Amino acid sequence: MRMMEKSPSNLQTKESVVMADNRPIGVFDSGVGGISVLRELRRALPHEHFVYFGDGANAPYGVKTTEEVIALSTKVADFLLAKGVKAIVIACNTATAASLHALQAYCPVPVIGIEPAVALANTLRKEGKVLAMATPGTIASARFAQILKEHGEHCIPMPCPGLMEFVERGEVEGDNIRRYFENLLRDVPRDEIDVAVLGCTHYPFVKNALSLHLPKECRFIDGSMKTLAQLKECLQENNGFCDDGSEGALELHSSAGETSIRHMQMLLELP
Repeated sequence: MRMMEKSPSNLQTKESVVMADNRPIGVFDSGVGGISVLRELRRALPHEHFVYFGDGANAPYGVKTTEEVIALSTKVADFLLAKGVKAIVIACNTATAASLHALQAYCPVPVIGIEPAVALANTLRKEGKVLAMATPGTIASARFAQILKEHGEHCIPMPCPGLMEFVERGEVEGDNIRRYFENLLRDVPRDEIDVAVLGCTHYPFVKNALSLHLPKECRFIDGSMKTLAQLKECLQENNGFCDDGSEGALELHSSAGETSIRHMQMLLELP
């Protein structure tokens, strides 16, 4: 497992990616949060090989412009393409909202994103509200506005500046995050919340801390299952499943150094 310092140029061409079932799948996020998605992908696809990149040196993406996020995402895609990946999963809601279409046009392999699961939350809602929590960048994006237009009648959008940084620091419980949630949710009608949408891949790691501030019956969901379904469909359509029968290998890379990689390993080992 290595730290990536510089992103190589795009070394793959459309001619070089035909029928190579045992190539790895690339997954990336602005930091360690995408590990929550990677965990689900590895559970469901145990024979697949994965290369994960966390761009912690440039985190958070959620306060950057669309152009900045596209540029950063393209550099990470170049790194993953140079690793010979057969597909790329953007395990970051902000990067998906900003750069999914740009990367799909740029990359010679399929690119799949993740979005806040507001539509699913509506199907799980009883009589109350849906609380959609995400980074400021995701909340302000055109894609999230479209999601709200289609599914947001009972939704309370909640930008969460600074929350992903708690996970990056490994601070997923304790007094600081308790105070953070108390301030964040001060004006939210908490008793009316039926479903909380974890609209950033970092947020599943603070679910336990968040649950102390919402009704016991509140359900917590994220977009990883839809992303998994889309990845499976993509592999099926392209005859792309790994067929060697062995346990899938994993490479972890970070622009933020070895400390971040050790943090990723710790998150992977959580129950």
